[in-house]
Amino acid sequence: LQMRGISNSSGVFYKDGLQLKESNFTLFTALDSYGAERYEILRGPASVLYGQVSPGGIINYVSKRPTEENLREVELGTGSFNRYEGKFDFSGAVNADKSLLFRLTGAAHTGDTQIDFVEDDRIFIAPALTWKPDADTSLIILANYQRDRSGWAMQYLPAYGTIRPGRDGKYLPNSMFVGEPDFDTYNNDQASIGYEFDHRFNETWQVRQHARYVYLKHYEEGVFGGGLLNDAGDYSRYADAGGTRLSGVTVDNQAQADFDTGPLAHTLLVGLDYKRYTYRDYASGGSVGDINIFDPVYGSPITELAPYTDTDTTQSQVGLYAQDQIKLGNWRLTLGGRQDWADAKVHDNLVGAFDPRQKDDAFTGRAGLLYLADNGLAPYVSYSESFQPVSGPDSNGNPLVPETGKQYEVGLKYQPVGWNSFVTVSAFDLTRQNVVRYGGVGRPDDIFQTGEIRSRGIELEGVASLDSGFDFRAAYTWLDTEITSPTSVNEDGTSNQGNTPFGVPAHAASLWANYTVGRGRLEGLG
Repeated sequence: LQMRGISNSSGVFYKDGLQLKESNFTLFTALDSYGAERYEILRGPASVLYGQVSPGGIINYVSKRPTEENLREVELGTGSFNRYEGKFDFSGAVNADKSLLFRLTGAAHTGDTQIDFVEDDRIFIAPALTWKPDADTSLIILANYQRDRSGWAMQYLPAYGTIRPGRDGKYLPNSMFVGEPDFDTYNNDQASIGYEFDHRFNETWQVRQHARYVYLKHYEEGVFGGGLLNDAGDYSRYADAGGTRLSGVTVDNQAQADFDTGPLAHTLLVGLDYKRYTYRDYASGGSVGDINIFDPVYGSPITELAPYTDTDTTQSQVGLYAQDQIKLGNWRLTLGGRQDWADAKVHDNLVGAFDPRQKDDAFTGRAGLLYLADNGLAPYVSYSESFQPVSGPDSNGNPLVPETGKQYEVGLKYQPVGWNSFVTVSAFDLTRQNVVRYGGVGRPDDIFQTGEIRSRGIELEGVASLDSGFDFRAAYTWLDTEITSPTSVNEDGTSNQGNTPFGVPAHAASLWANYTVGRGRLEGLG
C-alpha cells in the first residue's frame, strides 16, 4: 500500500482511531470490509490525533456501530472462481427507552482464487453494544473475530513469459502457480475487544477514553520462485515457513475544552496515549527442486527446514499531545505538538540473548492555516512532522532506527454554494527517512531500510451528488518520487540514489459513478 508515493506498511493502519500494530511478518490489514461503517483517509495535520504516523497519512477502519433503528439485513452471493458468500447485519434497541443498543455483523466466504491451488476462505463476526444512560454519556463496546485460511497468491514470476514472450513465444497463464500444492498455507486468526467512553461535563469540557486489546496468530508456508535459470523455462525455487503470535493493549485518553478568548474561538485538545505489544516472529527455510514454468510438474520433495530467525519482541510507547483549533472570522488555524517515548526489547531465541535495548523519543509538530471564503473557496497551507519507532534488527543484524518524515502542503478546496459537491487540488512535498522495506526478489522475508525517500506531487479530486440520483467521484494524482539517500543500496551493492521506489506510478487516475432510483416502485435500486 502506498500513499503519496511512499509505502506505508508501518503504522498506517488504524481501527476506530487506535493503531493496529504490525510485526515483521504480518499486519492487521485484511479486516473484512463488511464490518466497516466507512474508511477514513487522513493526511497531514488532520492525522495528529492518531499518534505516530507517516507523512503520507493514515487509513482508519471505522467499525459498524449499534443503531436505534431496527436493521435486519441478509445477503447471499456467488462469484468467479467458485466463490460463495453469506452476510448478515442485525441492529436495534434492547430496551424501550433505547438506552441500550446492539449490533451483530457477520460474513463468510469460500472459494478458489485466480492462482491455481490457492483457496480463499474466511469467517468474520463482530458484536457491538452501546449504553447511553443520559444525553452526555455513552459507552460503546466493539469486538470482532476473523479466521482466514488461504495460500500464497504472490508467485514472483519472471519477466520472461509475463511482460515479454517466453519459450516458443508463449505467455504464462494468469493462474500460474510455481509452488507446491501440498506446501502452501497463509492462515490468520485475529481478534479484538475494546471500548469507547465519552462524557460531556458542561458546554466547555468533555473527556474521552478509547481502549482495545488485540490478538493475532499467523502461520505461513510456501515454495517461492528464486529466478529464471534458462530460456527453456527452468525456474529455481526455495521453501520457507514461519509465523507470528502477537498481543497488545492500546489506550488513548483525551480532554477537550471549547472556549473563547476575545475574538478567538478555541477547541483545545490534550491527550495521553499508551500502547504495549508483545510478539514472536519465527521463520525457517529449505531447498526444493526446480520447476519448468512452461511445463510444471509438482511433487518435488522439500528438505528439512532450518530456522533462521526466532525473536520475542516487547514494544511500549507513551505519547503526550496537544492541539488547538482557533477560529477568527473566516480564518482557521490549527497548531499541534506531540512528544513520544518508545522502548523496545528483542530476545533472539536462536542465540539465547537479548539484542541491545532500543529507546527512542522525539517531538513532532503540525500546523495548518485555512481561509473559508463566502463563495465556497478555501485555500490552505500545512506542515507536519512524523516519528515512527521500529523495533528489531535488519537482515544483517543491525538495529533498525526510527522512521521520521516531514511534509509541506498547499491546496484549494471549493464547495459551490447550494451544491452537494466539492473539488480539491493540493500540492505536496514530503520526505521520509529510514523507510523500512520487507522482502526482495527471491527474498520475501528480508528486512532492510532504504534511507531517505522524497515524494512531490499534485492531487485532484472531485465529488458530486446530483438530485437526479447520480453520484460521481473522480481523482487524479501526479507523483515525482525518488530515493535521495546516497547510502541506500540494492541487493547487489549498487547505489539506489536517484531511483524511483518499486511500484510507484507517476500518474494515477480513478472514476466512479453510481445511479440510484429516487422514486416509483424501484425506489432505492442502484
